[in-house]
Amino acid sequence: MLSEKINEEQLGDCLERIYNGDETAFKELYDISAFHIYRFALSIVKYSYLAEEVTQETFLNIMVHCQTHPIRKPKSWLFTVVKNCCLKALKEEHLSQKEDLDLYKEQLISCDNTETTDTPLREIPAVQSLDEQEFQLVLLCKLEGLTIPQAAKILKMNRIRARSKYDYAIKKIKRYYRERGD
Repeated sequence: MLSEKINEEQLGDCLERIYNGDETAFKELYDISAFHIYRFALSIVKYSYLAEEVTQETFLNIMVHCQTHPIRKPKSWLFTVVKNCCLKALKEEHLSQKEDLDLYKEQLISCDNTETTDTPLREIPAVQSLDEQEFQLVLLCKLEGLTIPQAAKILKMNRIRARSKYDYAIKKIKRYYRERGD
């Protein structure tokens, strides 16, 4: 049964036993704090996959640090470690998204400049009716094979808005060809 709060005395005892080399104390520490660490991390990073990574990183930091340094204020120290791991994860996630976006921007530019049956992609009449975001969504989903949520993340759009814009873009293209009889 999970307690509402972490018992600071129990937490301090586990950290001290880890410092003194007690291997069973780490499992006990995990049992009493993992849920609370995850919940706190989730409140900061907002994504469950990142909160899980932060929880793992926190326990790795605990393992490394507690074996070499005694901890004086266990609860404050623990949540400071979690907060620092959250900030690191958010920074890495931001850099990863920026790199993904830069990569896809390059690919969009190169796709836009490549020729498809002797016609640049942007000069295809059906594509000309699309606005820039619709064009990028169609490129990422149809040519690159990404899902709409993945494309939305790259383009920094809300997933629902991306779905709506994508569906509308496909309808525009279909309407163009239906009106031409192609």
